Amino acid sequence: MTELVSVFILGLLSSAHCLGMCGGFVVTIGATRQPIGPLALRQLVYSFGRVTTYAFMGAIAGFSGLYLSRFDSTLVTVQQVFSIVAGVMMLAIGASVFGLFRLPVLKSLGVGSLFAPLFQQLLSAKGTHGFFLAGIANGFLPCGLVYAFVAKAVASGSMVDGLSIMIAFGLGTVPAMVAMGCSGQLIGHAARHRILQVAACLVIIAGVVTIVRAIPSVTPCENCDPPAESITLTD
Repeated sequence: MTELVSVFILGLLSSAHCLGMCGGFVVTIGATRQPIGPLALRQLVYSFGRVTTYAFMGAIAGFSGLYLSRFDSTLVTVQQVFSIVAGVMMLAIGASVFGLFRLPVLKSLGVGSLFAPLFQQLLSAKGTHGFFLAGIANGFLPCGLVYAFVAKAVASGSMVDGLSIMIAFGLGTVPAMVAMGCSGQLIGHAARHRILQVAACLVIIAGVVTIVRAIPSVTPCENCDPPAESITLTD
């Protein structure tokens, strides 16, 4: 339970990253003159679609971790490997915010322009189902932060735990995304940059903790023979 709370908080504080990557979609949804009630409903339905995708990815990742655990060795387990992978990805994402190096972004991959016609068609549909489907599609867009938590879901080695981790992360991103979509520019560029830096620090800390917890610890063997120097001979 504590881990899920920490994942939710990380998702909440990492929302600045989500706004930078996918904020344009929620702004597009909010670019209509409607009362706040229907507008907020659209944003929530859209975010629920994203969380649904994250839940699906988490369940698959958790099941994969459970299956791969059959190939665990005596030195390291699959859960430890993917925990380290998740930690390294968190460190990379946090470091990229401070300009230490650049990670591939959505625009450079051309994925945003590829999905643009699909989003336009879904968002123009009548009713709320189009927003839900657009959210589902949004959840599959390449995102290093999402992949880091998917690796964490694999490390859980459980379908239920993997699903729970991704739901907690997704729910953490909802408040900022809904607020951004309902207000258009509620969070200014300067404030978003400061929040992003704070989030990057927390992501780096979480990455370090994840890696440290995954490093195999050497425990004394209770059934091992004592060292040779400790053996005494008796007549």
